[in-house]
Amino acid sequence: MSLPRIGSQLFINRGDSPEQAREWVDQMNTVGLRVIRLFMLWDLVESREGHWTWDVFDAVFDQAAKNDMGVVPTLWALTSPGWMRRVRSLQGIDDLTDKKFTDRAMDYVDRCVLRYANHPGLDSWIIWNEASLELVPEKKWQTQYRDFLSSYHGSIEEYNRLSYHQFESFDEVQIHEGELNDFWAPHIEQLDWARFNRSQLLYWMKVITERIRSNDPNHPIHVNPHALVSNYTKTGQEVWEEGKVVDFLGCSAHPVWHFTRFERKAWPQAIAMSTILMRSASKGQQFWLSELQAGPAIDSGLIYDTPTGDDFRVWLWTGIGTGADALVFWCFNDRNDGAEAGEWRLMGPAGGETKRSKVTTEVCEKLIQHNEWFENSQAKTPCAHILHSTPSRTFAYLAEEGPVENPRSQDSADDALCGAWTLLDDLGIEAGFVNEAKVKSLDPKQSPLLICPNVTCVEDKSLIAELHQYVEHGGTLIVDGAFASKDQNGWMLREQVFELEKLIGAKKTDQTCFREKTLIQGQNSYYEAFFMRNDFVPTEGTQVFATWEDGDPAGLCHSFGQGRVITIGTCFFQKYFVNQDPALLKEMLIMLDMDDLLPSLSFANQNLRSLRHSVLDSKKGDLHMFINDFSQRDVKLMVHVDGIVEFMDTEELKSVAKGEVFNVSLPSKGVLLLGFKENELV
Repeated sequence: MSLPRIGSQLFINRGDSPEQAREWVDQMNTVGLRVIRLFMLWDLVESREGHWTWDVFDAVFDQAAKNDMGVVPTLWALTSPGWMRRVRSLQGIDDLTDKKFTDRAMDYVDRCVLRYANHPGLDSWIIWNEASLELVPEKKWQTQYRDFLSSYHGSIEEYNRLSYHQFESFDEVQIHEGELNDFWAPHIEQLDWARFNRSQLLYWMKVITERIRSNDPNHPIHVNPHALVSNYTKTGQEVWEEGKVVDFLGCSAHPVWHFTRFERKAWPQAIAMSTILMRSASKGQQFWLSELQAGPAIDSGLIYDTPTGDDFRVWLWTGIGTGADALVFWCFNDRNDGAEAGEWRLMGPAGGETKRSKVTTEVCEKLIQHNEWFENSQAKTPCAHILHSTPSRTFAYLAEEGPVENPRSQDSADDALCGAWTLLDDLGIEAGFVNEAKVKSLDPKQSPLLICPNVTCVEDKSLIAELHQYVEHGGTLIVDGAFASKDQNGWMLREQVFELEKLIGAKKTDQTCFREKTLIQGQNSYYEAFFMRNDFVPTEGTQVFATWEDGDPAGLCHSFGQGRVITIGTCFFQKYFVNQDPALLKEMLIMLDMDDLLPSLSFANQNLRSLRHSVLDSKKGDLHMFINDFSQRDVKLMVHVDGIVEFMDTEELKSVAKGEVFNVSLPSKGVLLLGFKENELV
């Protein structure tokens, strides 16, 4: 039987005993947890040079095996132990150009993997916690940087085309030491350093992954990217490339660190969005929510907050609703020192129950109760996708930091992504993600909607043609902002202008910005534009469905083949993230063919806040989760195909017909679980 598993980090402090570790494992088992994440800190297993101690970790593995629980060690190969006096804390990354150090780091990996590879308690490996690098330009990187430039740009002639300085070969290129935060610093140097930083992160991820596999080819390996709903370019992370390195991805999703651009009531959406990005970028079906805040963040985090038991219930069902194989808390017990000392714990200060742990047990028991529905359940193929544009996000990073209201902050591309995803989610549509490479594999029959929110930069020059083909075969494409204006190096896309005009069915005559309040007359009512105005001259057959106040076109619909392209002449999705304007929601509702996008059951009213709808594909049919982050309320559900609804908590069966509307009661801060079987499957 394979049910979604809930687990937690078990933090081993200096001085913790094997007896204490075994007690914690038994307590985790009592709560209902099935996964134990474990930091295999180099500083703990080699506390002084040549002195390797494993007794506490052995105790965790042995006790976990007795309880039929799985242990997930997280390796810390690039953080040298304290006795070396090379890094200031366990968060530090050592000098990766020092081969003597990196050789010792690989010895540490070998020792960890060989000790536990055949242990019955081992579940899987995490190569590096929240793997990230923030390299500063230094001469010691000169050789690797030149090699990267040669590989990325292909020829010195191409590099010279982009560079202010001119070179005979890459061997002449020099690193300019220090931060690259000068506004007038050449774009290509800033972009290349960000891409080099990313390449180094991927290199070391591959090195550690391959080292683990050489000693243990049997257990899966994953990594947990973090801060996924903001611009993580500076940390070197790139989930689409990371997903190719490891067996699967899992995310860290800590509201007090990662969701500060979201309102608190929207944190469940941020949890879902982060986890679904992992689902989209992983190799296969497996993905995790690998870290989720379990307790109070008082003195740690960018903001302070404590999840309530009700929050836990909503967050857990939100994660389960994405189809994640496991949801893992940070943390089960107290850390003894540091900023997080006494914080983040699931249990009480003395190890007793909390409202959070009781809710965790409640959810674990409900999964077992309804195991026939949850066993081997998986996410359904999304009907809608959003283009997650690495070149646009990398280019946006050159801007300054700023709040959500700042339209050109370094998070502008991510804010647009968040706006597009939350807007669809508010309409009851749970979207997935694609990068440029995956657009060509989209099947418009299965995924009839693709949104490109604020996709300013395009790297793959064939993307426009692939989007044209997607529409030709029946897809609806929605673009906004400065769509496809530049390439990945910030150069204007002059050669693709004709292709772009053919795609959107219009010529762009101007692109400007504004600071004063500016309105667009939409199909439903006026709504406020944001930051940018595009002026168009539509070609013959292109419909104008929205206008600026002066009457010029602001929204276009170009139909060709079996599909259509909708172009919105302002930063529509970024604006929705700013204030969730209901007028934008209504406008989008008119644009979409909702019948193609909704599952077997949906909300009859598409504007219900603090309410999420997830659907999993179960062996028994569609498994619907209506997650209510609000007080108890009655809502109407619409039926889209003939079938039978099973109310899981009461086992009541209800025969329903397409087009029928029926009432359900949603529990306060909880979930309504409904099974649905189409008539032909009953």
